[in-house]
Amino acid sequence: MQHSIDSTRFPKPFMREDWDLGVDDGYLSSLLDYWRYDYDWSRKEAELNRYPQFTCHGTKKRYGFLYIYGFPSHFLTSTIYSF
Repeated sequence: MQHSIDSTRFPKPFMREDWDLGVDDGYLSSLLDYWRYDYDWSRKEAELNRYPQFTCHGTKKRYGFLYIYGFPSHFLTSTIYSF
């Protein structure tokens, strides 16, 4: 993930007052800095690994997913990723 963050390329900035054309360049840059230098990836990875994880096959990809069911959400919470 850190390699992906480090290799992020931004378009040339242009003046705008709101987010009508997308995320503000400065905000996105600061968010990437947070993810790169301050976010605790190991802790989140350990948290996700506490739950059972499964895979299924789509037409051209394999998908991984996990699901969590229980209090307080009382509904199926899922995360799907492809690899």
